[in-house]
Amino acid sequence: MLFWKKQKEKKETAAEKTSAQAVKTKPQRKGVPKPVRALVIPAKEKVEPFIKKGKKCWKWKGALTGDGYGQIWIDPKTVEKAHRVVYYLYKKKIEPEQRLRNLCKNLDCVNPEHWKIMVKQVRVLKGHARLSGEKNGNASLKEREVRMILKLAGGKEKNLAAIARKFNVSRQQIVRIVRRECWKNIKLS
Repeated sequence: MLFWKKQKEKKETAAEKTSAQAVKTKPQRKGVPKPVRALVIPAKEKVEPFIKKGKKCWKWKGALTGDGYGQIWIDPKTVEKAHRVVYYLYKKKIEPEQRLRNLCKNLDCVNPEHWKIMVKQVRVLKGHARLSGEKNGNASLKEREVRMILKLAGGKEKNLAAIARKFNVSRQQIVRIVRRECWKNIKLS
């Protein structure tokens, strides 16, 4: 009888442990922002074996993320982006909410001189500036065609659907051009 009692107690304690673990690994609800955690920095001696210093770029020889950036395991539960750790060790402290922008466009480069602290607003604007107008790979119109569309829409032809058919684009695209939601850089002379 005593044997059965011990077995029952073991099962109860095991059930309590699994329920406690379930609480710890409970997934975060959607819409709830994740808490910003402080950057965990290892010693330089742990990071330097993973860096191959070249004349310009410092190539990361360790693990890479799916996006191609270097990453380093600080301890069994903590992974940090390699460029953030190296920037912190060789240049200056980074706040958790700050982001770094790569100036050399080499994703596995960890040279702190090739990374710059950016504000989110500026990052978005810089990316937008590179892809505006004809430089955007998805653009189906040229600048001269957009000028013609603006002249036609502002002049005698008010039928935007007809203009859209003429240039083989959607009516909604013509509306966006006329409202200056896209192709803002085009000025009529």
